[in-house]
Amino acid sequence: MKKAIAVFGFIMMSWCASAQIVQDGDMEAADTNAWLDWSVPFVKAKEFDAERGSTVLHVATGGVQQLNLPVTAGAEYTLRLSAKVKTGTLRVVLGIGDSNSDFENRYYDLSAANYGTWNAMERRFTVPAGFTHDFRLALVASAGEAWADDVEITAGQDARIVLDGDMENAQLGQWWRWGTPELKEKSAADPHAGAQSLHFRTFSGTNWIANRSGLQQRFVPVATGRWYRLSFWYRVASGTLCPRLGHNDSNNDYQLGLGEFPVLAATGGEWRFYERAFRTPDAITGDFRIVLPLNPYNYLTRTTNDFAEAEVDDLAIEPYDAKRDLIPDLDIAVTGAEGLFQWPVTNGLVYSLEYTTNLTPGSVWRAVRNYGGLPGFDGQCSATVDVSKVLTGYSNFFFRVRAQ
Repeated sequence: MKKAIAVFGFIMMSWCASAQIVQDGDMEAADTNAWLDWSVPFVKAKEFDAERGSTVLHVATGGVQQLNLPVTAGAEYTLRLSAKVKTGTLRVVLGIGDSNSDFENRYYDLSAANYGTWNAMERRFTVPAGFTHDFRLALVASAGEAWADDVEITAGQDARIVLDGDMENAQLGQWWRWGTPELKEKSAADPHAGAQSLHFRTFSGTNWIANRSGLQQRFVPVATGRWYRLSFWYRVASGTLCPRLGHNDSNNDYQLGLGEFPVLAATGGEWRFYERAFRTPDAITGDFRIVLPLNPYNYLTRTTNDFAEAEVDDLAIEPYDAKRDLIPDLDIAVTGAEGLFQWPVTNGLVYSLEYTTNLTPGSVWRAVRNYGGLPGFDGQCSATVDVSKVLTGYSNFFFRVRAQ
């Protein structure tokens, strides 16, 4: 049987002036009495971690848990911890009367892919309004070895929808890998703003399909049926950056058709700005995410680079007033299932096409695709939009075309 090992640290929250939600969260007690067994762990002991300079909890092939945590029905909280995983996974579970099932069905499985070195995890949650008793925290090491420290639960939540969007946290934190990037780091070399940016790169090689990779943030807490604006600054050194928004899926955009996504090409060393307005699904079951894939293949020029590399900074998702903020460039009436339109393009520029319905309740606005004025080409560019795939029953659509 494989052995799983995990380590944990400080948890504290003010339930009243002197109480804390998790007992022995800083792991400084001489014993492990506050941490009950989950299953029958092979190892459950305190030890000193020289790298962190503190005592941690060591668990193998099993886990630990605390029951009856004093949370309030309907209240908002934030769980934080740092972890390092050598093999296997460290699963973090918040349960109600159950340490095996998460009450929101949100399972944070921390693996060596994202926690091979010490890294932070943060989770925001709201206790159900009908909650009565026995809120639980379980930390389960599964088929591997891990360490954790500085675990805490605090009242309230960060107002920012995207965590560490300014990229100022020392660790990668919630920026988990998509695929297998060769490099993922925070870089202090010429960020757009602040002290650092998010820097990542694919592996080199001729197989660009296998080398596609990047970073993502999962469990983004957006509300259902609401308008938001995604924005960030980017600098692409090689290949293309193809940002997408996923609903339980990191490989496809929840609004766009299969294989459709924005394409942000090399910027010649300059920082450029990207934004997108979107309306979330009327029902979100599970996990909404922002994904930042890199691709050595350039869809605009139909050429392949040896690798793809980019930096991203100041990324945010914010509530968006579509009626107030939308200023369309073109207003085209659509009478059938398709709308055909043209616009002038300039040699060498890349254009992004967006459209929306007439903004009545239930309307949808999405980026459709990018078109490029390739070297030696200018004049008119045209596109056809299948309106029936978006929403039926509307005849007026607004189109906006912008150079990137």
